[in-house]
Amino acid sequence: MSIKHITLSLSLLSTFTLYADINVQDEHSYLDNLHSSISDDVHTLSHSIDKLFSGSVDDQNTTLVNRSPYDTTKSVDSFFQTNKFLNETEKTFLRVNFNSLFQTKHSSDFKYKIRARIPLSRTKKNYNLFIEDIQENGSNQVLKDESINQSSSTAIGVNYFAAKTYGIKSKYSIGTSGFNPFVRARYNLNYSLQDWFIEPVQTFKYSSNRKFEEETNVYFDKVIKDAELLRLTLYRHTQENVKGMDYAFSAQYFLPLKSQTAISISQVFVGNTKYLDIPYGSPTTQSYNTYGGINDYITTVNYRENIWKKWFFYELSPGVNFHRQHDYKVNYSMRFSIDIYFGQTYKKLCPPN
Repeated sequence: MSIKHITLSLSLLSTFTLYADINVQDEHSYLDNLHSSISDDVHTLSHSIDKLFSGSVDDQNTTLVNRSPYDTTKSVDSFFQTNKFLNETEKTFLRVNFNSLFQTKHSSDFKYKIRARIPLSRTKKNYNLFIEDIQENGSNQVLKDESINQSSSTAIGVNYFAAKTYGIKSKYSIGTSGFNPFVRARYNLNYSLQDWFIEPVQTFKYSSNRKFEEETNVYFDKVIKDAELLRLTLYRHTQENVKGMDYAFSAQYFLPLKSQTAISISQVFVGNTKYLDIPYGSPTTQSYNTYGGINDYITTVNYRENIWKKWFFYELSPGVNFHRQHDYKVNYSMRFSIDIYFGQTYKKLCPPN
């Protein structure tokens, strides 16, 4: 991480924070108008593409239905922009994320990511276009949310949200990541057991470069005091021609401080049944032993705040992890990120009583 990147990140936060403090009463500020204009353009582009595919010239409004019955879980996922939320939403959005990662036992990293959804409600119900994981400097990062294996390539394609069958929600995708076409199917089911909301999610994917792979996530959510959320997640992943199975267990506690600020505390255990035990910095051409236990222990605290209206967020994430490649010696980390969300604003975070 260069001094230029550090200065740029801190300057962005300082500038927006100062501007918000000075103009807190100004409901029609330049940035608000700019965001409104871009959001309108996102929706206009969505409607234009929709009309192009459907040949329709009418301008009927489409009512978006909230598919989740759990308001607290929905608001937490929406506020934190978790992968669970981004993978399930059918709404129009364009999300731009900038983040810097500093670590004591790895090199620092600066990158940006862009994700977008464009519903095609005129063309055919429950279709949308997607753009995912446009990013720069796509090096691996400390585990965030529930996903371990995230591709750094740009994926473009079409999603189809099928009707529920026996309570199971299905999403089918076809697209291309670079020059590698892929097809993907995602299935999830929501049900409750006493005070727990349980959602198993199964994903299958076949691509020309990575071949067949499949992933399972099982979420156990418990709402506490109508505002706080405890989430336990079980994770596993396998890939054709790659030995072993990735697995993980995470415990996350989400605590809203007020309607625009929240923190989360995460404890994650990551393993692989045939983990290749390569010390950090060693040449990969040598022969190494495999290890079948947990190879990384990660503790993270995320402080997230919506500092400018409903669309500009920043997040600070200090953490520590103990990885086998460092002989389980402590690795301190600090992640600083900025989220700019164009389109429909997030579902309001439930404030504490």
